[in-house]
Amino acid sequence: MAIFLTSYIFLVVFFIYQWHKIPVYCPSIAIPTDKITIVIAAKNEANNIISLLESLELQTFPKSHFEVVLVDDFSTDNTIEVASFYQKASQMSISIIQNHYQGKKNAIAKGIENAKGELIVCTDADCVATSTWLETIVQFFRNTDAKFAFGLVLINTSNTNLFQQMQQIEFASLVGSGAACWQAKMPNMCNGANIAYLKSVFYEVNGFQGNEQIASGDDEFLMQKVYAKHPEKVFFLKSFEALVSTQPISNFSKFYQQRTRWASKFEYYNDWKVQVVALYIFWVNLMQIISFFFIPFAWFISIWTIRALSEYIFLGSVLGFMHKRLNLKAYLLLVLVYPFYVVFFALAGRFKNITK
Repeated sequence: MAIFLTSYIFLVVFFIYQWHKIPVYCPSIAIPTDKITIVIAAKNEANNIISLLESLELQTFPKSHFEVVLVDDFSTDNTIEVASFYQKASQMSISIIQNHYQGKKNAIAKGIENAKGELIVCTDADCVATSTWLETIVQFFRNTDAKFAFGLVLINTSNTNLFQQMQQIEFASLVGSGAACWQAKMPNMCNGANIAYLKSVFYEVNGFQGNEQIASGDDEFLMQKVYAKHPEKVFFLKSFEALVSTQPISNFSKFYQQRTRWASKFEYYNDWKVQVVALYIFWVNLMQIISFFFIPFAWFISIWTIRALSEYIFLGSVLGFMHKRLNLKAYLLLVLVYPFYVVFFALAGRFKNITK
């Protein structure tokens, strides 16, 4: 049991090594070529959509060379009215479309169907992009001949709210480990809030076909399908200039629904390496809980402490790259609850049937 837990520390060290091994992309000025399409699926985002559109309005990439396709996914609030009001005064080309079939994947597919651009750039309706986001992505695709790329996503928080700070740290672990696994040629995670791909490759891999019934996965499953056909054309874009930020979840009920939805994807992964990594993380955290009762207390504290220190270095590096400081108080609290959190949501996602 102690050996099993100790192996996790080596995995974290491996993540640290792989994270630092990823080259930082430093953009220069991107020369506009063909039109780019930003696809946004929105559902009940009346309170957030203006912030996103304003951040797109401030993009350094010329407005004449990109369009925004906003697909409403059966909102029950006034998302459409708010977006339409903004559309009238905007200098951007904004199309607002009603999704005909409910679900985020259907909404994105509808947006791509109506896209004029070959490069599809996706973000979520509750996000805000850096002003150089689009310009950096366009230049990166041109310089790397990429077919799919995923970038940094940061949860913005209040420094006084521990629940928000814990979300920021936990989310940084997903971003960092996803990037590290990509660097190790085992891509397993990305986030739909900051991904881009060619329209042609979306149709080449038949889009979301095969996982339409899954509530989540418009990002990871698509990445893995593209990676299966073009392993050398899938990239992690490690650039602060291409960062997207979002807000933390305000209450535990919404947090529970989101995390359970994410966890429900496990059984649909086709790549055995991705399944092995996910199972390993689950068993490590389960063993850490069980080990409290079966190994000497001094060993338990030693392993827990070394794990906490290694993860602190890793997460500090990831957040530091995104110009954020790791909150020590929130981190120590997260260290205590994280094994229970992983086990709980892994089981909740496994036994709860979540569809689109």
